[in-house]
Amino acid sequence: KTNNRMLSLKEITQKLKTSYKVALNLIDIGKILVRTVINSITHWNQRVVSTIDLYCFSLRFTSLHTLARESDVSFRKIENKLREKGIEPAFDRQKVQARVYERNAVAHCIAEFAEK
Repeated sequence: KTNNRMLSLKEITQKLKTSYKVALNLIDIGKILVRTVINSITHWNQRVVSTIDLYCFSLRFTSLHTLARESDVSFRKIENKLREKGIEPAFDRQKVQARVYERNAVAHCIAEFAEK
């Protein structure tokens, strides 16, 4: 850990339960705010994200696979339901390399699965 308020890219991938590439893509398109600090051990530049910024991102956005894990419904069923309702990912899938949705936009679809 860089310190108790900042997370490395590796820690971000673990917290978001996503790949390094997807986390990096979200940073590169400006959806996760990043800072550059000097690593105290290697003295190299290191990109870090504050726990608060990552928490805020996680409250607002979620991946298709995280939705499936949280709702215990297959990602294919969720994806089909979202398509049926005309709900698109929040970001360009080609740029992010994942389907990331705004939680508010998908909440009613996920609730429908819970009702069944």
